[in-house]
Amino acid sequence: MNLNWVRLCVIGFVASAVSGCALYEPHISDLALVSVEIVPARVLTTGKLRDSEPQIKITFSSEVDLVDIGQGKHFFSFPVYQETTLCKNFASGRGGEISIGGEVFWKGGGVNGSNTYYSHEDYSAELFRKFYPEFKEQKLKYYEAFSSIRHVMGVPHPIKVAFDLERQPEDLCLAVHGGDMLGATYRSNTVVVPKAAIAEAFREAAARGR
Repeated sequence: MNLNWVRLCVIGFVASAVSGCALYEPHISDLALVSVEIVPARVLTTGKLRDSEPQIKITFSSEVDLVDIGQGKHFFSFPVYQETTLCKNFASGRGGEISIGGEVFWKGGGVNGSNTYYSHEDYSAELFRKFYPEFKEQKLKYYEAFSSIRHVMGVPHPIKVAFDLERQPEDLCLAVHGGDMLGATYRSNTVVVPKAAIAEAFREAAARGR
């Protein structure tokens, strides 16, 4: 076989694959709030606490399979992250000033395949579908994000409490975002977590003796 022809085929394949990856961007526009609750600080697989205090657990749904996106079903993976901020800052374009970034979880494990808490339920995408085959069949898939109850700035001094959602609940805005090594990025629609739902979650937590 002509060596130049082989080289052209290889170059063409690589160029096609790379351009295909660059053009592909996940589209997530159907995130919806499911529930809000206050949960104890999570535990790392080492047995140490991941969080210094209880967390606000936000459960949301989407028809999009974030596990496939986060673990690289495509040529490159598109790690999935969540950003939560006060909606009043988000609306004024100041969302980045006080934002709580973090992972998105399903069944205790990160959608990116990380092993951060509840280790007995943390699987790769392939193993996850083996143990939870109903996940792939679900029209709506359920995910979890976690937010701090309060945010302190200026440590060690001067200390300023940016927000304290237990003392003063506020609307939170949550979005899923990410990108790949070629510069392609994506961002989902924004889910509003109403301050009334947060206040109710604290009331329920107090009633059960959080």
